[in-house]
Amino acid sequence: MKRYFRNFIDYEKEEQWINAHSLNGLHLKRFSPLYYQFEEGKPGEYIYRVVLLPKDREEYLDFLASTGIEIVCKYYKWAYVRKKSEEGPFELYSDHTSKITYYKQIILFYMFIFIINFLSVIMNFGIFFFIKGESVNNLNGLVGLLNALVVILLLFPLLKTYNKKNTLQKEHGVFL
Repeated sequence: MKRYFRNFIDYEKEEQWINAHSLNGLHLKRFSPLYYQFEEGKPGEYIYRVVLLPKDREEYLDFLASTGIEIVCKYYKWAYVRKKSEEGPFELYSDHTSKITYYKQIILFYMFIFIINFLSVIMNFGIFFFIKGESVNNLNGLVGLLNALVVILLLFPLLKTYNKKNTLQKEHGVFL
């Protein structure tokens, strides 16, 4: 049993990291924020996907399970799923329309977190600069900086996903 403490903002990088561990014989068993637990097994036995769940998440997970995909764990709006690599390639969204729709869901999710943190930056820096009282100012300044860091870090996966969606739309003429 191996444990790792790690944080990802980009779900694709997280997925690559989990699959790299799978190739080395470590298979995801549990996830919670910042914490991954792996168990030892056959190298490359599984291919993993990290998926943002739709609104009808239980139906979607039941559908995935009915197709032979194992749900390893769920957290909030994300699920970690796997399939035996001997069964061939593992793509959850195979046609262009479903990929574009999925990318839109991810963009909305990132935008929601982005906007909340951006508003927190404005509020905390506003309090930091306009309210007197050193303890309040220092705390609000620190929280504002942390929110600003999240905003900056979210820009990368947000723009990456947005560009992937736009490229797919242009290449295949699918505009939803």
